Amino acid sequence: MAKMMKPRFKESRRLGLNVYGHPKAMKRAKPGTSRADKKLSEYGRQLLEKQRLRAYYGVMEKQFERYVEEAKKSPELTGHALIKILETRLDNLVYRLGFATSIRQARQMVVHGHILVKCKL
Repeated sequence: MAKMMKPRFKESRRLGLNVYGHPKAMKRAKPGTSRADKKLSEYGRQLLEKQRLRAYYGVMEKQFERYVEEAKKSPELTGHALIKILETRLDNLVYRLGFATSIRQARQMVVHGHILVKCKL
C-alpha cells in the first residue's frame, strides 16, 4: 500500500487546515498566506476540498479516483457516498475506535497485521 511521503506540516499550511491533527502543525502558519485564505474560483474551492479530504484520509490520487467512481454509482448523493466510503475504511475505523492516536498510526497497525477482520459469509 502506497503512502504519502510529503512534509506533513508544509501540506497542512498549504491547505490552510490541520489535516494531520498534530498540535504544532499550524504553528508557523502566517495569517493570510495559505491558499484557503485567498479568493478562489469555484473550481479552486472544489480542488482545495478534494485535496483536504485526500490528505486527511491519507489516500493517493488513483485510489481516491476509484472511490469517487464508486460513489457516483451509488444511489445516494455522491458527496455523502464518498464520505461514507472513506469513513468505512479499516484504518479509519481503528482510529475512530480509539485504538490509535492518528489515522497514520491506525494505518500502520492495519498494514502490520495488528488488526484483523474475521468475516463470516
